[in-house]
Amino acid sequence: MKQLGSELPTHVCRLNKSLYGLRQAPRAWYNKLNGALQQWGFKKAVSDVSLFIKKTSSYVLFVLVYVDDILVISSDSLALQGCIQDLDKNFALKTLGSVNYFLGF
Repeated sequence: MKQLGSELPTHVCRLNKSLYGLRQAPRAWYNKLNGALQQWGFKKAVSDVSLFIKKTSSYVLFVLVYVDDILVISSDSLALQGCIQDLDKNFALKTLGSVNYFLGF
C-alpha cells in the first residue's frame, strides 16, 4: 500500500468533516445546532448565548444548551414535541424525559 505522506511530505490534509474527539468537534456541533435552531425560527437571547427563544402568538419555546446537554421548555406540549422531533431528525438525540434536577437547582 502506497502512503500519501511519502509522495507529498510537505502537504497537509484538510478535513471536510469534523471528527468526534478533535478539538474542533464541539464548535462544529454547536455551529450546526445554532444554524438549525435559527433556521427553525429561534433567536439567541441577548443575555445568554446558550439560550434560544422562539415566540409565536400561541406559545413560547426555550432551548438551553449546556455543553452537550439540551433543555427544551415550552408553554405548549405540541410545540415541545415538534421541537424534540426536529432535533431528533438532525442530531443524535437521547430524550431523558422530564427534568427533576438541573445544574444543582
